[in-house]
Amino acid sequence: MPSTDAIFDIIQSAACTPKKTEKQAILATLPELGQRIVRLALDPTVTYYIDTLPVPETVGTDEWSTDDVLLLSDLSLRKLTGNAARDAVNKRLTELTHKSGELLRRVILKDMRGGFGASTVNKAFPGLVPEFAYMRCSLPKDSNIQKWDWAAGIFSQLKANGMFARIDIGVDRTHALITTRQGNTFPVGVLKKLEEDALWVFKGGTQTHGELTVWRNGELLPRSEGNGMLNSVMLGGEMDPACEVYYDVWDQIPLDAATPGGRCIAPYEDRFQDLHDQVASGGTRKIMLIESKRVYSYEEAVDHYREVLKRKLEGTVLKHPEAIWFDGDSKDQVKLKLEVDVDLKIIGFNPGKPGTRTEKTFGSLQLATSDGLLEASASGFKRDLEKWLHENREKATGMIATIRANEVSPPCDTNPLHSLYHPRIVEIRHDKSEADSLQRVLDQFEAAVTA
Repeated sequence: MPSTDAIFDIIQSAACTPKKTEKQAILATLPELGQRIVRLALDPTVTYYIDTLPVPETVGTDEWSTDDVLLLSDLSLRKLTGNAARDAVNKRLTELTHKSGELLRRVILKDMRGGFGASTVNKAFPGLVPEFAYMRCSLPKDSNIQKWDWAAGIFSQLKANGMFARIDIGVDRTHALITTRQGNTFPVGVLKKLEEDALWVFKGGTQTHGELTVWRNGELLPRSEGNGMLNSVMLGGEMDPACEVYYDVWDQIPLDAATPGGRCIAPYEDRFQDLHDQVASGGTRKIMLIESKRVYSYEEAVDHYREVLKRKLEGTVLKHPEAIWFDGDSKDQVKLKLEVDVDLKIIGFNPGKPGTRTEKTFGSLQLATSDGLLEASASGFKRDLEKWLHENREKATGMIATIRANEVSPPCDTNPLHSLYHPRIVEIRHDKSEADSLQRVLDQFEAAVTA
């Protein structure tokens, strides 16, 4: 078997260059085993059901053997689970060299720390890592919204507060495969009721798109809590028996179109009507059509958007009835989403991710309101700002930064403080010395909803 220490060195070499073309050239030198290892780490359909692994205090002299490949197989197939799985992995890590052991850790944790993903790897080795098709929304400024004939009616649909999921139904309708946007797969049976409903409702040979939401006692859980539960289930955990998972759907395409670069030319109006008919004939189940209405002007679309925000939901998506489906950014599927700027105090720096450019600077800023009742971490810096902040950490600590976010997340079991959803930095406020309080932040979001 080729040297796994040498394979680790190739991965590290790729991690040390910021240029994708150079990473691609370095990855192209991987031997067959190295290609397999990269695929095992990056393939989103493969899970090892271990989310943390300590770095061993002692290491050995072994490199990988066929037993290590079998160990990964046993983990992914759930032949080895729980403490037995952890004990087996930890024991093996003490037998491997530092480099080969770290390579095994990174595969199991699904993080090569090389600063590359499936697209870069597939340029070196076409088709090595599975990639998944996804049609993204545009923001109004990047869309065709100014060209639309509003008199014909535009779909305005709820943006559900959950997790995007696609459900594939084979032509033979014997199984339902549930995957996330990135392609991570829910183990068969963990969402058994939803799988059964999908097989009953959806046509064979189709892929349906929608949002998973988690409900407890008839109330929708906050996105952070619901998605956290779904992520736990995906890693082998069990769903809280008091909770139920629902699936709000909005589109369906043929399976043969659901590939990288794929297209479905049927107009959205026809696809949505077909999906409506399937759900309507399926009876009372956990699958529902997304809340949708026709609007006939941009002003009417904004009214619907604000009505949704007042219900503490995320926003709306506008869809042209003639829009086709394709893998990429659609200018005829437009997201209306709340964005609010707030001013927070810089209280610290989070370290950068090992093996990436930010390892030498920092990964994100730690920020807080003036009363300390809300904390968030934000990134998205331009290179010159990142460099200035890194070189002036002491001076920057205590300064005010304007942060743009989509909503305020309330405290939960894992975080006693309020936080922000999708915070990103706008600017450093050299002209301001006082951060917003939590109440000020809440008032700004409320004003944005009711304006």
